[in-house]
Amino acid sequence: MTRKAIKDTAVSLKKTNVGGFPWVSAYQPGHLNQSVVNKRKIAEMRKAIACSLKRDSDSRILLVTGCSGCGKTITVRLLCEDMRIRVVEWKGCIDNGDCVSYFSVSEQLRQFEEFLLRSSHYSTIIQTDEYDNDYQDRVILVKEILPVFTRDPSLLHQILRKFWSTFNIPVIFILTEDGSDGSRAIFPPEVQQNLGISTVSFNAIPVTSIMKHLKNILMQEAKQLDASTLKAVAQFSQGDLRMAVNNLQLICQHDDTSALTPCYRDNFCLLFPALGKFLYDKFGHSSQTVVANSEQDESSESVLPEDTVCKSGLREDIFCLYLFENYLDFRNSLEDIVKISQCFSFVDCLGNWETMDVCHPYFASVGARAVSTFYTEKRPLRFQHTRKPQDFLANKNSNLVRHACVPLRESVGGNILIDKSSFYADYLPYMISKSCLGTNHSSFHMSCVALSGALRDASKLGEEEINESEIIIEQFSDDES
Repeated sequence: MTRKAIKDTAVSLKKTNVGGFPWVSAYQPGHLNQSVVNKRKIAEMRKAIACSLKRDSDSRILLVTGCSGCGKTITVRLLCEDMRIRVVEWKGCIDNGDCVSYFSVSEQLRQFEEFLLRSSHYSTIIQTDEYDNDYQDRVILVKEILPVFTRDPSLLHQILRKFWSTFNIPVIFILTEDGSDGSRAIFPPEVQQNLGISTVSFNAIPVTSIMKHLKNILMQEAKQLDASTLKAVAQFSQGDLRMAVNNLQLICQHDDTSALTPCYRDNFCLLFPALGKFLYDKFGHSSQTVVANSEQDESSESVLPEDTVCKSGLREDIFCLYLFENYLDFRNSLEDIVKISQCFSFVDCLGNWETMDVCHPYFASVGARAVSTFYTEKRPLRFQHTRKPQDFLANKNSNLVRHACVPLRESVGGNILIDKSSFYADYLPYMISKSCLGTNHSSFHMSCVALSGALRDASKLGEEEINESEIIIEQFSDDES
């Protein structure tokens, strides 16, 4: 057999072996040197795992977040393989193969607790034939979050608090964030602080890295694809390497690749990029557009501002609150500020109608379009901090005081002796001021002291001190009268 025939036979055998499997599994990296993830991110993940393995470490729980297909799971596996660490993965299934999500909530919780207990304390859960004796350390990998934890994260928090003091090995949670509030909903900041959870966030894979990986696959598959189609596949994936490889395999399996359009996921826009589209006018509504790239201009002209608001994952009124809080920092012209404020005044009038829910779609048409339209003075592109609406903090404090004042009103006779308006505007501020001065007014004085202390605790959580009398007078005199 000639050398050329041997080479052709080897190529055909390789194509036959790989052709029956998805290319995502066949061409996934087998070593860290083959990974397309940023080297600094790999070093950060390595450091986090090494710190969690220390016996005196207070951070036994790692939270790995990032968009779909950005290399979270494969990076953890390759790092553990390189560091000689055994991986005990939660499969979310029981012995007979049925999915655990079909069972009751109590059964799901029992199986998850049993898994944590066995994997943390007993090494017999590890199949010794899969590992060498060189593997001394272990980590627990939880990639599939039970649906019950998504609906009620407090159940997961209770389990972690129960086993936190007895964790002998680290626990790594991998969460995919395709929205604006993924990991924060399951692991709020206060829970992360109490349990000492360390977070490592992965970014989307750059287009250049995706194209490089796709070219390597084409070279090994002995396929040819024009540069424009390859670039389109990489761009449509939006940083999802797994999606790009699947699209590439789909295109290469057809004869006429020019007639194919790569399939891509829903173009969900995160909150802060969506705000930037309006604050920097990337829709091209104003006379001077900040975006200088002509390709971005052509692609952004077909996108409506209302669609961008819908893809942000927030209601139209909440999105307009973010714009109202930050638009002053992005506008230099007083004339633009006046016109935008007039439009927001109109939006506020729409929100005061009884049919406010019906008017929500018009908030984006009026308020959001006004921010992107009135932008006459060019502002350089640079990183700018954005703030959340102060309305969130005001509502939080309002609800806190409202619930704290219910037993106080009942102690003075409720509506029999004093109405709500007089109680919140006159009587309660007077009693709080007396309690601060140390004047004794029996049991009601002690209740006011407790209320004042609760308000001070709330002020520490709210980024700035709160004037109790101001909150009560300004918020309750209008709401309850």
